[in-house]
Order: sequence, then structure tokens, then C-alpha cells
Amino acid sequence: MKITVNELTRLAGFFPEATEISLFRNVSGTPDGSEDGSLEEKGVLTGGELSPQAREIFSVVAGAARCSRMVMRDGLMVVEKYTYRLGDSLVVAENEQGELKFSAPSNLNGVLKGISQFTGLSDLKTSALEVLLSLEELLCYLGCCDLTRRDTLRAAAGDKELDGRFTLEELEEELKNPLETGLLRLTMANYGWSLPEGAEVKNLLEGLLVRSMLEYGEGKYSLQDEYYLFAARFLIPQLVAVLEAFDTQPDGSTLMGQALVISAGLRDSACLIPGDEGVEFSTLSAGQIITLCESFMNCPELG
Repeated sequence: MKITVNELTRLAGFFPEATEISLFRNVSGTPDGSEDGSLEEKGVLTGGELSPQAREIFSVVAGAARCSRMVMRDGLMVVEKYTYRLGDSLVVAENEQGELKFSAPSNLNGVLKGISQFTGLSDLKTSALEVLLSLEELLCYLGCCDLTRRDTLRAAAGDKELDGRFTLEELEEELKNPLETGLLRLTMANYGWSLPEGAEVKNLLEGLLVRSMLEYGEGKYSLQDEYYLFAARFLIPQLVAVLEAFDTQPDGSTLMGQALVISAGLRDSACLIPGDEGVEFSTLSAGQIITLCESFMNCPELG
């Protein structure tokens, strides 16, 4: 069933005790009095009361203890999906041109198939990376990637010979003024992150050298092995997916899990997952992206 924002605001009145993470707590439509009539036509209301099917679906949305959100952008296309879990019951809400389509599928196969139209299904990936970094180290590494990407693109355009190396000063400038289409800017914009004032970039580079992510010689740095391969292949970001999961705890607090996926092609995708001990940076195949989406949309326990 498809529901407008105004209709959803009207339905919120049936659930005054909706949980803090429920969609009914965050809807902000402006009902004009026509909602009861349109909801009756859709079979959501019967004689001014919720129909059995509607009550079954919206009781889960209202009482959800866990929920998730996924927003995927590819060019001008935007896919937005929510899931709500109450016990064993799961409800999916999908944004379709400003209206929300609600369903209670027995599994997520149909939803994941739709996502795969954007991500693909390949199990192959160009590079196999997985490393836990501090926030500062991550931003520094992404700056290194963007300098490498820029160098690769300029060489491909015949503007210069491929070098792949950069100086400390070049990286410091990149961190201050990130490339508009860079991994660094995309990540900072999505999470609101920034390099702390006074951060010693040279010390951060030392940490990457210790991990064998970089090498240094003749006054210049360069990414090593698969870290270089990832950057040199990750030329034009195409798809960005933000995944969020929320889990209400017995004490009333809410735990949150997040992941950011950025893809530059079928076999070139990066994933960033922030945690208490740092940020996990990894590369994913298209199939692994689907698996990640499934894990979030199943509304996992986070406590």
C-alpha cells in the first residue's frame, strides 16, 4: 500500500505510544482533512478505523524496537528504503516519488533484487583490502588516494606522465581543500568528519608507512601494492549508499550502526564502517554489498 506524508501523519494519531525510532515519531506532514477519505479508498481505513491488514503492518512500524535506513544515490537516481522490526515481524517502507510503499514480505529477496540493479551481483573485486584506521589516519589515506586518482586521470588524458607519487605539502593541501569528486570530500560530507585542528600529517603518514600502505623515497610518498591498485582504479565515483541501523535498548537508549559504500564500478567499491576503535576501511564485491545491505535491512541487534 502506498501512503502520502499527509496520510502518514493522520495514521500517526492511531499510535500515540509509538517508539522513539518509529516513523510515526518523525513524520511531519500537514493534513488538510481529505486524508480519511483517501485512506478509505485505499482500504487502509474502514469506517474510520484501521483495516486488519493496515493494523498488522502499521503496528510493527509503531512498535518497532529496531529499524534500518538505506539511501542509495547513482547520478540522478535515488533509492530510499526503511525496515522496521518488532519480534519476528518485519515491515519494509520504500520511497516512491514522495510516497511510501509499505509491505510485509516473508523475506528480503525482492528488495535485494531491486538493489542489485544498481550494484550488480559479481563476486569479483579488483583489490582485497581490509584495515582498521583511526579517523585521522583514514582521512589521510583517502587524501593519498585522491592524489593518486588525480595523477592517474591526468595521465590518462595525456596531460602528464604517470608518476603516482606526492609530497607532504601536496597532501597537506589536499586535506585542506579536498578534490570536489574525491573520496575524501564524499566521506567528510556524509559523516560530517574533518581533520582535527593541528593534526600532524607527517605523523599520520608514518602510521601508514608502518602498515605498509605507503612507501617513501626521494622526498615523495606513494601508495603500495593493492592500496595503490585500489586508488588507481577508483577513478569516477558513481554510486553512494548510506546504511544505518538503530536498536532500542532496555534502558531507553538507542544504539546506532553505520556503513558508507562508495562505488566506482562493478569491481571497485569501498566500504567505511565507523566503530569505537576506529574506522574499518575495506573493499567489497557487488555480492558483498548486497550481503551488507541485507544485514542492515534485517534490523540486527546492536547491543
